[in-house]
Amino acid sequence: MVTPYFGYFTVLEAFYLLIPFAVFVLASFAIFLYLVIIKNPKWRKALFITALVPIFIVTQLTSGTLVGWLLKYRSGRIIEEIEKTKSQTGAYPIDFPTPLGIAYTKDEFRGEYYLAYTRGFMTTEEYSSESKKWISKGWND
Repeated sequence: MVTPYFGYFTVLEAFYLLIPFAVFVLASFAIFLYLVIIKNPKWRKALFITALVPIFIVTQLTSGTLVGWLLKYRSGRIIEEIEKTKSQTGAYPIDFPTPLGIAYTKDEFRGEYYLAYTRGFMTTEEYSSESKKWISKGWND
C-alpha cells in the first residue's frame, strides 16, 4: 500500500492532533465494546470504525519512513554524481539539478557543498562535503 507523504501534516498530526486522536480511539473502542457486547450483529461496523485511526497513523509513519529511505538513496546517487563532476572539472558545480525534496547548496567561500532534505517531524537531514557525514537537525538546531 502506497500512501502520500505530507511532512507538515505529519507534524500537525503528531503534535497538535494527538489528544483528539486519542479521544477518538477511546470513543471508537467504547462504541466497539458496546456494539459487540450489547448489539452483537453489528460488530463488523464497530471493528471498521475502531480500526480507522490506527490504520491512518500507521500509514503516515510508514510513508514517512519510506520517503526518508528513498530520499537518502537518491541523495547518495547525487553525491556520487557531484563527486564525479568534481573529479572531471576540479571543482564542485555551482548549481546541480536535484529531484523534488532534495536541496543542493554550494558554499563558494569554503569550497564545499551541502545536500539537505526534510524527513518530517521537523527533522532535516543535511550532508556536508567537508565532513562527508549526514547530520540530523531538529526544529531547534
